[in-house]
Amino acid sequence: MAVEVFVTPGTTSFNQATDGSAITVEGIGCGGSGDVGADNTGAGGGGGGEYRKATGVAYTTSTSVTVVIAAGGAATDTTFDTTTLVAKPGLNGSGTSGGAGGTGGTGAAANANGGAGGPGGAGNIGGGGGGGAAGPTGAGKAGGTPASRSGSGGGGSDAGSSTAGGAGSTTTGGAGGAGTTGSGGGSGATSSAGAGVATVGGGGGGGWNSNAGGAIQASSAGANSTVTAWGSGNGPGGGGGGGGTRGGAGSGSGGNGAAGGNYGGGGGGGGGKRTTGSQGTGGAGAGGIIVVTYTAGGGGGFKAAFARRSNILIGAGRAA
Repeated sequence: MAVEVFVTPGTTSFNQATDGSAITVEGIGCGGSGDVGADNTGAGGGGGGEYRKATGVAYTTSTSVTVVIAAGGAATDTTFDTTTLVAKPGLNGSGTSGGAGGTGGTGAAANANGGAGGPGGAGNIGGGGGGGAAGPTGAGKAGGTPASRSGSGGGGSDAGSSTAGGAGSTTTGGAGGAGTTGSGGGSGATSSAGAGVATVGGGGGGGWNSNAGGAIQASSAGANSTVTAWGSGNGPGGGGGGGGTRGGAGSGSGGNGAAGGNYGGGGGGGGGKRTTGSQGTGGAGAGGIIVVTYTAGGGGGFKAAFARRSNILIGAGRAA
């Protein structure tokens, strides 16, 4: 079987030569971005993108079908042939509210919802972690709940043994949720170290912020994962960790939310500042992805792939 993967935001086309049989299309919607923090207030994280699958899709070999990949934070659909497959986006965080996970698209063979972004809060509360993207095995997980000075962890992607992002505390940021294998979440930041690096679709760890004049310990990004049939690095991503909010009196900046993992992970919400300083920025959501699986036919396959260098063609061959 041949697999073509579309990941570059924008509009392109699928026009491969196949053997004339029906094709399978899968997609993950883009992740929402976290909002910017406010005075003494952490912002909500972005939601994770929805997963959709359509099988038995009729396709006339070498005809042109439009593919649209939504950029992270765009809050628009990722689609194949307009309505044949529609993967809904995770929504952006807004104020202290986390963005909803993607839901309600088309593609009846399989579907799963993205995880919701974690909330922020007033009164020195940190930013919420981003929601994890859904994937072929199930729903993405929600970002966690922040605490005073600390951001929460981003949600893990897909299903399996994935988990929601961890809650923050007054001394540490929330841990990122696990990916499908039950591991991979980034550790939360502490007073002496930034959040740990997430792996295998896990959520990023939340940041932590001291009282005025002290350290800002950074949150970490959600991680990408690999769906084996889609090729290395192509899969649902975990949510980014939320930024810490500056505590105490006086001045100081908020910590930034971290980016969601490729593909479809939601970004973490930014932490708030004190009287002076800068608000923490929201982490960027990750873009969507479309994957088309088909039996390659004679002619045209490789030529079409090289004409669209933004796409990845895996395992395609010409008929004997």
